[in-house]
Amino acid sequence: MKKKNTSTYVLISLLIVQGAICTLLVLNCLSNMYNDKWRNYGENEQKTHKLYIKDISNDKQEQIRSLLLEEVDREHAFIFKKLSLDQGESIRGMKMGVYGDVNSMPEFDFLGRDIVNKKSVDKLLKSEKDETTLGVLNGSANSIGNIPLFNFGNNFVIEKLKQTTKETLNGQYYISGLDTAKFDTLVNDLAKATNQNRNNFLISKRQEIETAPLKDMFIIGFVIGSVILNAVANMILYLLRMKDEGKYILMGWSRKSFFAMCYQEIINAAFILIPIVAIALFVFSGWNNSSISFISYCILAGLLNVILMFIELIPVALTCFSVKPINAIHGRVPKKMLYISMSIIYLIAVGMLQGSCWYVDGLKKSIDENSKVLSRWEKVSDYNVLYDLSQGDDQESFANNSNKLSMDVLDWYKSMEDKKGVYIINTSEYSSSVIQGWKDYKSYKNIPDKPFWYFYYSPNYAKKEIPDLDPKLLDEARNGVRVYLLPDTLSKKEKIKVEKWLKEDTESNISDDDIKTSFERNKEYKFVYYKPKKKFFTWGTKSKEKIETDSPYILLTTSENINSVECDNLRAETLENTMIKLENTKLADKYTDIKYLKKYHLDDNKIKFIAVREYINGIQKSLRTSICWFGVVIGILSVIVTGNLLAIAVLYKKTNIKKNSIKKFLGYSNLQMHGKISAVVIVAVIIEILIAKLLQCRIGMLMTTLLGIVQLVVLKVYLSKNAVESIITEFKEN
Repeated sequence: MKKKNTSTYVLISLLIVQGAICTLLVLNCLSNMYNDKWRNYGENEQKTHKLYIKDISNDKQEQIRSLLLEEVDREHAFIFKKLSLDQGESIRGMKMGVYGDVNSMPEFDFLGRDIVNKKSVDKLLKSEKDETTLGVLNGSANSIGNIPLFNFGNNFVIEKLKQTTKETLNGQYYISGLDTAKFDTLVNDLAKATNQNRNNFLISKRQEIETAPLKDMFIIGFVIGSVILNAVANMILYLLRMKDEGKYILMGWSRKSFFAMCYQEIINAAFILIPIVAIALFVFSGWNNSSISFISYCILAGLLNVILMFIELIPVALTCFSVKPINAIHGRVPKKMLYISMSIIYLIAVGMLQGSCWYVDGLKKSIDENSKVLSRWEKVSDYNVLYDLSQGDDQESFANNSNKLSMDVLDWYKSMEDKKGVYIINTSEYSSSVIQGWKDYKSYKNIPDKPFWYFYYSPNYAKKEIPDLDPKLLDEARNGVRVYLLPDTLSKKEKIKVEKWLKEDTESNISDDDIKTSFERNKEYKFVYYKPKKKFFTWGTKSKEKIETDSPYILLTTSENINSVECDNLRAETLENTMIKLENTKLADKYTDIKYLKKYHLDDNKIKFIAVREYINGIQKSLRTSICWFGVVIGILSVIVTGNLLAIAVLYKKTNIKKNSIKKFLGYSNLQMHGKISAVVIVAVIIEILIAKLLQCRIGMLMTTLLGIVQLVVLKVYLSKNAVESIITEFKEN
C-alpha cells in the first residue's frame, strides 16, 4: 500500500510540474498575441495610411520632417512610427514614436484593457522633456506612465516622434485622421521635394521574414516532454500494480473499476489544480487585470492540464483493458518494445537539453557583458544626478541671451565643491567615425589619430579612483590649471597631437563676454602621463559603448579651470549629459533644499536630482528576466531527463525482478547486477560531453557532467533500494 501511495504522489508531483508548463504555454501564447497586436497596430484602421520614407539624404531630412509634421498639424492628424527594440539579448520588443492630435489616434485595447489611451499620449506629447516615455526603456527616470506587459514577454515603449527619428527620418510611418485626398497631396509634395517617384512613398521593398521564436519551440518541447514523461510514469504505475489487476479481475472486479482505483486520485488532483493553475497564471503573468477575457485564459491553462492528463492515460487504459488476467498475474510485459521506447524518449530529452545549453552558451557572452554592465552600474546606483532644472525667471538664459543662470549654478556648485560625496563626473567617447568627421570637415588643426574616452573628474573623485595621485596636481587644478592625465601608451607623435588638440578644443569655447574663471584669465595647462593599471568605468549607456576603458584622457575639473561651455554644462540634465553627481539622496536633499538654493537665486528653478538606479532599472529587470527564463528552460529539461532515466530504472527493476532477486540471493553485488544499465548511462553521458565539447558549449559540458552524476546517484539509490525485501516478496509469491 505504501508503494501505491508513493507512486501516486510522484504522479501528482509530475502533474503539478505539467501545470506549471501549461501556465508557461498560455502565458507565452498571450504574449505572442500581444506582440501581434502591437505589430498590427494601425494596419487595418480606416483613415490610417502607410507612408514609406526612404533614401532621404541627411541635408534633406529636416526639410522633409518639417513638411510632414506641418501637414499633420494643419489637418489635426496623428502620425506614428514603430521600431524594433533589439539591443543584444537584453531588451526585445518595440518602441513607437508619436506626434499629432491624439483625437485622431487609433484605439488600442487587448483583453478588455486600454493599452494606449489618449490621455496618457497627450500627457507625453505635452511634456517638456524630449526623453519622456510611456513605459520603461533603459530606466524609469523618464517614464511618466506604464504600458501593460507580460512577464517573460517583450517590452513596449511609446516616445515622442522626435526621439524615434533622431538617427534617421527614413522608415515606415502610419498617418491617422487624414482623408485620402489630403494624403495624396502630402505624397505628391514629398515626391516633389525629394525628386522621387510618388510610388516610392507608397510601396515598401522591405521583405519581413518571420520565424518561430526559439522560446516558442522550447515551450512546445516542454509540453511534448511533459506528456511523454507523464504517460511513461502512468504506465509504470500500472506495471507496478499489474499483478493486482489479474487478481482483482479473477475476484470479479471490472477493468474499469480497477483502472478507476489506480488513477482516480490523479484525475481528482488534475481537476483540483484547475483553480490553482489559473491563480498562478493570474499572479505571475504580470498583466494585473481582472477582465473576463483574461480570466478565461487563466482557467484555460488549468483545463489544458486536465486535457493533457487524459491524453497521457490513453496508452495505460488501452493496455489495462486489453491485457489477459493470466499475463497480468505473472507481470508479463513486452520488454524490448518498452526499453526501445524509453530509450528513444530519453535520447530526445537529452537532445533538447543539449540544444538548450548550446543556445544559452551562445548567449553567454551577451549575458556576461550585461551582468558586468549591471555590476558596474550597481556600484553607482545610489548616486544622484541632475534630472530637472526649470527655467523659472531665467527665460533669457534658456534662450542663450544671458549667462546669469550658468553663473548662479557655478556659484551654487562652488559652495559644495570638494565636500564629501559631491563630484564632477562626465564621460564622452570620441570614436573613429567622430575623428574621421573632424578630419573631413577640418574641424581642428590638430586631430588625434586614435579613438579615445574623455573624462571630467573633480579632484575628490579622481583621488577616489586613483588613490596614489599626487596631491600637488589636485591643488594646481583648484588654482585654475587645466591638469590632464593622459596614458603613457601614446607615441611621441600622438602625444603632441593630443596636447595640441586639447588646447585647441578648450580655447575654441572661450569668448570675451564669458564667465571669467582663473583658467580663462591665465590659460595654463599641465599634462601628466600615467601607466594604465586599472579599468575605469565609462558610465556608458548605449548598447555599443564599452563599459570600461583603461586609458581615458582625464581632466581634473574644478570651478576654476573650466571654460564657458563646461560652465553651461554644469546645468546639463539626464544621465548621459549631467556633470554634477551626488553620492546619495541625502546629499541631494541637502543641496536642493529651497532655503539653500535661495542663496544662489535658484529657488525658482526647482532643481531636482534622482538616483542613477532610476535610469537603469529597465535594463536590470530585462536581464534578470532573460537569465530567469533560461534557468527555467534548463531546469525543466533537467527534470524531464532525470525523470525519464528514473522511469527506465523502474521499468528495468520491474521487468528483471525475478532474475535480480535470484542474483542477490546468490550474493551478486549491485555492480554485477546493474552494471550494464549503469554502463549504458555512463557511455551516454560521455557521448553527451563529447558532443558538447565538439560544439564548444561550456554550459552543455557543465550541465551534462552534473546531470550525469545526478542520474548515476538516482540510479544507484533506486536500484539498490529495498533489495532484500524484493527477494522475500518474490520467493513468497512463487
